[in-house]
Amino acid sequence: MTLNARPEKSPLLRFMAVNCALGIAAGWIFLAALFVTDAWGLATRISNAADPIVPLVMLFAIFAITFGAAAMGTAVMLMPGARRDRDGVPENTDVE
Repeated sequence: MTLNARPEKSPLLRFMAVNCALGIAAGWIFLAALFVTDAWGLATRISNAADPIVPLVMLFAIFAITFGAAAMGTAVMLMPGARRDRDGVPENTDVE
């Protein structure tokens, strides 16, 4: 069995990459909104920092990881699949 890791050839990898990118974009938009509204003095503190690049990179990375992972997890959990009953047995099988 060979594993094809190209996103254009594997629909599951493409699905995950698209949802991760959407989550990262949502996280960065949320972070931008925090900067624009200066919530908790965040933009003021960063602009007054001696080296503002470090906290900016850290915030963008944390928001990208958090929102990207949340979007991928949500997308996977909402994928259509075999329906299961309360015992975890697929509904369309005859288990005796």
